[in-house]
Amino acid sequence: MARNPRLVQLFIRSRLVLARAYFWYLYFWYFRSDVRTLRRQLTKGKSANSTCFIFSTKNRPDFTKQSLISIEKSKDFDLIWLDASTQDEALSLFKDYQPRNFNIVGRLPQVTGGPDVAILLGLHTALRGSYSHIGLIENDVVFSGDWLPTLKELFNIDVSEVKATEVGGASLRNYEARNLIIKNKFSYAWNLGAGMILFSRAGLKKVLSGYGFASSQELLDFYQKHFGVDLSKQVDPLFPEAFKINHYVGGDVKFCYNLWKNDLACVASIPSLAHNIDVHTPELYL
Repeated sequence: MARNPRLVQLFIRSRLVLARAYFWYLYFWYFRSDVRTLRRQLTKGKSANSTCFIFSTKNRPDFTKQSLISIEKSKDFDLIWLDASTQDEALSLFKDYQPRNFNIVGRLPQVTGGPDVAILLGLHTALRGSYSHIGLIENDVVFSGDWLPTLKELFNIDVSEVKATEVGGASLRNYEARNLIIKNKFSYAWNLGAGMILFSRAGLKKVLSGYGFASSQELLDFYQKHFGVDLSKQVDPLFPEAFKINHYVGGDVKFCYNLWKNDLACVASIPSLAHNIDVHTPELYL
């Protein structure tokens, strides 16, 4: 059945209005007592570590254990753990886990309401600290080897060739279909997602200032204009219909868009040193 373009656009705009109203609701989380305590703690104190990750979990304790084992392969970083679990085993793991190689600076339970709550609450809270780099890790992602030095090294790449001033976001998880330009040891990406990403402090501020939903057409037009890449011809196996019709895309898909708009690059390592436990298909990754 043919779609009426005007009705499609009206639908898109109405969903965007509702979505933006939803993001205003998220700010009520910052008034929770344990959140306020952690934010004060981060504001007053100065960590010995320059990097902090937000670790999000919801049940699936077997995934969480695998993810934590791999995270422990690197050291000298802070972590804020946000949990939305209801299963006893997952709740016990959240409460009792003691890391060997990194520091858990806060544990926030019952962070429900969807991924945007965890993303915004975690990132805004970490910004209260003095960290130079802040990132996200979800509990279905595992790493290979001592991963943090490689991740931090990505921020030293000279990105002047793509008219960017510096790297604003980087990932060790590299889905081939989510790239704009593939180089030798890294690639320029249009989507790094929220499962595994690290931001510079400047990059994170740009991401948060532009956080929200956007239409897929907005992203199509941007990358076609600035990179000559037609995303509608790139097939992401995880989201094969992403750019076939105009619709709204989530806040994490806009991470790179918000960075590139502000002359900050999005890059991913080659080879990929992180993958999803439930999407461990080697041919999907570079």
